[in-house]
Amino acid sequence: MTDVKQLVADAVKQQWEAFEADHPHLAAAIDQMQLIDGAVAELADDPDYVRVLGEAEALGTATQEVADFIRDYVAKWIKRLV
Repeated sequence: MTDVKQLVADAVKQQWEAFEADHPHLAAAIDQMQLIDGAVAELADDPDYVRVLGEAEALGTATQEVADFIRDYVAKWIKRLV
């Protein structure tokens, strides 16, 4: 399975342009690597993530299921920054 940090980084990258357009000063002040590390740390403690990861691995669909969850999680997480 793809590294979780890379999946989070990809999800941040997908959201970043819109976030930067809506909040240019905040985006300029945020270190994306720290943002990614923070999201990874929070994600590891999220019970829904742990559940999805376990279910996906049991079904053999871990990569896509987890990637979809992470993408949605990061989109919501970035919106909470403001």
